[in-house]
Amino acid sequence: MASGVSGGLPDGFLQSLSVDALQARWAQSLRDGAEVLLAEQAGEAVGFVMYGPSRDDDAPTNCGEIWALYVHPSAWSSGVGRKLHDGALAALAAEGSTAAALWVLHSNDRARRFYSRLGWRLDGAAKVVERPVVTLSEVRYKRALGPEPQPSPLQST
Repeated sequence: MASGVSGGLPDGFLQSLSVDALQARWAQSLRDGAEVLLAEQAGEAVGFVMYGPSRDDDAPTNCGEIWALYVHPSAWSSGVGRKLHDGALAALAAEGSTAAALWVLHSNDRARRFYSRLGWRLDGAAKVVERPVVTLSEVRYKRALGPEPQPSPLQST
């Protein structure tokens, strides 16, 4: 059914993707306000994060979104994903976002654990996306942006 490195996407869907279609989709995303950070190791691209304003109809204007985050399996558990994630959130906050959202495949347990460890929480929204060869079930996560809460200083009496 689903490949382990595909995040739950059927192999048939992945094989149906064309470079031309992906280039057109990326170009449209950039026109729609997305920005991209790229991670490299030894001169090879090993991951990227695409982020920008939230595309959700119910999002407030101060909400950003991680549109996509991908790390090649050879770089899993190396900190690359965390650095891309943190870079995107810092850029969104610098641009004035006070909250962020992201959508993840319901079946992508690895990604869902990753986001939960980083403070993201399900907000109850779900959607079904129809693509050629596959129907995707996604859930939305949200989190606040800005300075992390600092522990209160101890007071002596």
